[in-house]
Amino acid sequence: MPQAASLTLKNAAAANKVFALAAPASANQPAAWFLREGANQSVFPQVMVSSRPNGARDARKVQITLKVPVGTLDANGVTRRTSAFEFDTTCTIPDLVPDATRDDAIAYASSLIADALVKECLKVGYAPT
Repeated sequence: MPQAASLTLKNAAAANKVFALAAPASANQPAAWFLREGANQSVFPQVMVSSRPNGARDARKVQITLKVPVGTLDANGVTRRTSAFEFDTTCTIPDLVPDATRDDAIAYASSLIADALVKECLKVGYAPT
């Protein structure tokens, strides 16, 4: 199993941002990281990763969630979370997949999110037509 550690992710300006490990995964809880930027914890960007066997127990399912909250000031001047951009993906990894196929799938998934067309879809909220 991978050892939990901080995550360094790039923001839109290509600057490195460190998401500090808040808690490693346990039997009941996902691993959790926070980017400790914002007025309070309710608006800190968050990453969560969990894993479990699939129903047939011949594969593992890994779920990755990124939440980037939007905060606004209330009447008392306190920043409150009002909404969030949420990216959620689940990957099924069969036990018997060859390492080369697994490596290709991980590379495809990584570059898919970085693709300009996919980025535009995420930005505008529509599939390409």
